[in-house]
Amino acid sequence: MRTLITSILSLVILISAWAFFFYDSQDTIKSMIADCGSDIMSEIESEKWENANSSIAVQYDKWKQYRKKALFFLNSEDINDIDCTFARTAFYIKSQDVSNSTGELYALITQLDFLIEKERITPQNIL
Repeated sequence: MRTLITSILSLVILISAWAFFFYDSQDTIKSMIADCGSDIMSEIESEKWENANSSIAVQYDKWKQYRKKALFFLNSEDINDIDCTFARTAFYIKSQDVSNSTGELYALITQLDFLIEKERITPQNIL
């Protein structure tokens, strides 16, 4: 009986920590999506490369802070894919390539949006 109670208590603690992480991180990811979709995209399309470069650096700093917490709860493959997309986006912005920059930025937005779905507490994500 003790083992059952200990197991249930451990599961409740784990799911509670995940729930806290989920609700805490939603604002961060949604603000990153909004900033990438509006600010950075418009800077790239109007070819304001210095502004776009500094904006993507700010978003990457936010991502690094989020990433530290996310590695405890999410699949590291998804996290690494977003890291790679951030790197490609920053490279294309530094190269002043409009088409590839916008394409990678859209890919980044899609990956961040998908990450929100992976964070949700659902039976599919728990198993």
